[in-house]
Amino acid sequence: IGSTTLTSANVSYNINGTIATKAWTGSLATCATDTVVFTGAQQYNFAGGFTMKAYTDGPNGATDVNVTNDTLYSGGCMGMAGNYTIDPAGSGPSNYTTFAAAVAAMQVCGIGGPVKFQVAAATYNEQVSVPNIPGANATNTITFDGGNGNKATRIISFSPIGAPNWHVVRFDGCNYVTFRNLTIQSTSGSGAWVTHFFDGSNNRINNCNINLTGNSIGSSNFIGAVINGNKTNWNTNTAVGDNHLMDSNVFNLNGAYYGITTSASGG
Repeated sequence: IGSTTLTSANVSYNINGTIATKAWTGSLATCATDTVVFTGAQQYNFAGGFTMKAYTDGPNGATDVNVTNDTLYSGGCMGMAGNYTIDPAGSGPSNYTTFAAAVAAMQVCGIGGPVKFQVAAATYNEQVSVPNIPGANATNTITFDGGNGNKATRIISFSPIGAPNWHVVRFDGCNYVTFRNLTIQSTSGSGAWVTHFFDGSNNRINNCNINLTGNSIGSSNFIGAVINGNKTNWNTNTAVGDNHLMDSNVFNLNGAYYGITTSASGG
C-alpha cells in the first residue's frame, strides 16, 4: 500500500496506558505527510513522566501488509502547568484523588507554568507535606483552592502522633505555594502544629478554617500555625524562611497552647 495514495486510516496513541483512536480521511501520496490533532475528550494533558506509542492501522480500510513502519515510540518528562482537580471520585489524567498524589506528580518533573488544583468537596484524611518543587517561582505558582464559599466542605483532617511530623499541612522548604478556601484540622490528642511553615519563602494560607481540638495542659505542641526552621521544636529559628503570609483565616482553637508562633533569626 506504500505506493498507493492513502485516503483513510485509524490514528491512535497509547500514553501511560490511556488509549485514543481517531479516524483520519484525506489524500496522501507516497512520502507525503499530514498532522492529526486530538481534541476534546481525546486530548491528552501531559504532566510528569510519560511513555507514548503512536500508531496507525486500517489504511484505506484494508489490513496493513507492512506493520514495521506504522508505529513510533517516545518518552519524556514534562513539567505540570494549568488547571487540575483533586477529587476522590474523579478520574482522568488531570485529576488526583488525594493531595499526596497531586504533590507526588509535581515532584516527578517539576512545574513549567502556574499550577492550580481545584479541590472537590470531601474530607481528605491525610497528612500533607509540600517539598521544594522545581520550577516554582513568582510566576509559576502552586495553588490548592477549594473555591469561594466552600471551605467548610473541603476538609484536610489528620491526627499527628509526634515529632518530627506534628503537622497536618506542612510547607516543607517549598516556595510560592498557597492553600485557599479549605478547612485544615487536627484531631490529635497528643499535639499538633496544624499548619507548619518550615523554611521556604512566599507561601500562603488564605481564607481557611484552622481547627484544633487538644489538651494544652503539659504540652506546648498544640499550635494553630508554626513558622520556624525545625520539625521537632517549634521555637527553633529559621534562617531562610521569608515572606510567609496568613490572611483572612478563622482559627477555631480548643485547648491550644499558642495560636501562631514565629521563630526566625535576623538577616
